[in-house]
Amino acid sequence: MEFNKKIKAFLESKGATAGEVGKKIGYSDSMMSRYVNAEKPNIEFIDRLVKLYPDADLNWLLKEDDSLKKVKESKTVYEKRSVELINKIDALVTELKDVIGKTQDE
Repeated sequence: MEFNKKIKAFLESKGATAGEVGKKIGYSDSMMSRYVNAEKPNIEFIDRLVKLYPDADLNWLLKEDDSLKKVKESKTVYEKRSVELINKIDALVTELKDVIGKTQDE
């Protein structure tokens, strides 16, 4: 996804318009329109945007593809490991109960 689409999505997620943000960071409507509609941002724009929205994910905003957001592992690996761990914990709890029961009987 290109920067202009990402910045539109980001501003939308914040409930803000480009004009509102432009006023807050000192950019004219026409300059904001350039960034939202086509132009790549300059470092000053990014700096001002981050000061206004410290939670902005610059990796996502500036990277051309979304490879940082993609995990290429299968979730079944985790599901399988989770089931194995639960079974192991269950077996250990049962074993512990047996040990506790035996020590109480003595």
